[in-house]
Amino acid sequence: MPPHPHDAVADALADLTGTPADRLTPDTPLTDLGLDSLLVEELLTVLAAKHGITPAHDADLALGPHATVGDVLALVDTDRAAGGVRSSGALL
Repeated sequence: MPPHPHDAVADALADLTGTPADRLTPDTPLTDLGLDSLLVEELLTVLAAKHGITPAHDADLALGPHATVGDVLALVDTDRAAGGVRSSGALL
């Protein structure tokens, strides 16, 4: 069974940043995790390639300099609502 999309986001962020997934909260700023625009692109690429999560093509623009983990989760939820990833609705 594939991981819940929110778990996939947490796992991808943990892999990219070295921050344990259980320490991530929706309020955690991406910049506090060391993510810059290039790493945000990498995060979106990993989510698409490994988990089939494909936020809108301009999702990286929606994740501006003050973006949080919750903003990434909102993009994933938008993808699910548009017929993308299916999940049980659990939170990070």
